[in-house]
Amino acid sequence: MAPGAKEDLRFGDDSFDDSFQHIHVGQGHSVGMANNVEARKFLPYALIVAGLIIIIGGGIAFALVDEREPAAVRAASEYSHSSIAPGDDETSTSSPTFRYDTESNANPVHESKLEPSIFYLPTSQPTTSTTAAEPTPIPSNVPVATEQPTKRNTYHTIIVGAGAAGLAAAYTLQNEGSKLSSDRIHVLESADTLGGRVQKSTTFAPYPLDLGASFVQYDDEIEAIVGVDRLAKPDNTGLPIFVNYTWWDFFNDIIAPKDKENVIEYGCRVVVVDYLAFSTNDDDNAIMTQCDDGRSFFSHHVITTVPLSILRDGVIDFRPPLPRSMTTFHPGLPVWEGFKIFLEVRKANFLDESHIESIAPDGYLTETGENLFWKLSSVHETLENGNEIIAGYLLGDQSHPFIDLDDEAIIQEILELLDDQYDGEASRFYVRGFVKNWSKDANVRGTLSTWGYDKPVDEGGPGYPSGAQNIYNSNKVWIAGEAFPIDGSNGWVDSGAFSGDEAARQIIELTQGTKVGPDLFWTRVKNNLSI
Repeated sequence: MAPGAKEDLRFGDDSFDDSFQHIHVGQGHSVGMANNVEARKFLPYALIVAGLIIIIGGGIAFALVDEREPAAVRAASEYSHSSIAPGDDETSTSSPTFRYDTESNANPVHESKLEPSIFYLPTSQPTTSTTAAEPTPIPSNVPVATEQPTKRNTYHTIIVGAGAAGLAAAYTLQNEGSKLSSDRIHVLESADTLGGRVQKSTTFAPYPLDLGASFVQYDDEIEAIVGVDRLAKPDNTGLPIFVNYTWWDFFNDIIAPKDKENVIEYGCRVVVVDYLAFSTNDDDNAIMTQCDDGRSFFSHHVITTVPLSILRDGVIDFRPPLPRSMTTFHPGLPVWEGFKIFLEVRKANFLDESHIESIAPDGYLTETGENLFWKLSSVHETLENGNEIIAGYLLGDQSHPFIDLDDEAIIQEILELLDDQYDGEASRFYVRGFVKNWSKDANVRGTLSTWGYDKPVDEGGPGYPSGAQNIYNSNKVWIAGEAFPIDGSNGWVDSGAFSGDEAARQIIELTQGTKVGPDLFWTRVKNNLSI
């Protein structure tokens, strides 16, 4: 409904209430209508006239609503009511079972954060946790948006989130097809640096450490971009990791806008995406995106790339609401909880260098979780003191016994599990360690969407959602990220980047009438570097 229409209808209702109240008060007054024969005589005619006025006034109000509300806005409203996942109930209050801690767990060695998915995972089936989540409400103290669209705050496309999906979307918009200038694109990031689910540390070791995603899925394509000396495979892992480089470096150096200081707005936690704001026709800058401090931005298009956990918890107030098949009924729920851990040890021979080790009795991967541990010295040099660094992570239900502990307690618990397998050698040679607990990161609240949820129907999966989602069928608002993969494989850095790229390509095709591709996103990045 267009702005102003709601106020018109409310005015009509208030007028009717006032008239009714006036008659009621008069009936109780000593000289009122109830005690006045002449007034009673004309009462039926007065009521008939009042009714006609209300009917005519209502017709005018609805005519104004229909005239002021563009077809695309009406379609959005209809879509929001009709797009409910199979089996959904409009009155249902059920929520996915997932527990999280919204408090940030900042570590002094954490330098940056990125949105992409975490870790290399083989296929498994979706599962549920046993602990229920409590949704995070929209802050009640969010300032009311008073800004109007101006040249200063109006853009072609607003991108919510500066992670793999958001940065890939910005890259494609700036470098492909329309080649939009930097001042036409704006990226809003809640953290104080580009990121989400990729961070790095440069203080724990003489080489940078990936605190989030480790493995490189499209290794040939990435190697062609960064060079052969920046990728190597730990013994028998099957997939390489970065050497003296990280996923964060890759996005910061190559994918992020060159003038990112002007394009990316940090500390802007988006709480509202209003598709109906200030819309008078389909060509206006109708979409308002608002941060929790009241900053407002207006655009033709919005690409939202926040983690599925943020969509699930309703942190962003989408107007109209998103279909629940993309939030609380998304097939990628529950989001897997998890953390990454690094241990410096004086001797790491207890870890067999021929393969990645698991500390779980059922192996490194189950349908509900995963854990992996490996020696970084298999691709990096040992430390100057001769010590080595062990990297590992626990995801899904394998992380649940530890996720609420503080970092030091998690380290001690993991050392005890390693001791059980290696005759106490882990604790005996332990020097120091640290943990990145993704479930306690308020901007992320977990790791990746349930691994393997996006399998096609013929393989036992739901086959939905696939790729970036065009919300409201509007060609205006998109949802992208690792939980909306285009290649049938959620949970990867690549999945997030490809999804954000897809949303940007659709916008270019709509606005310019030309298609981008069909080359893979990484291939196009490599080709652009060669120009």
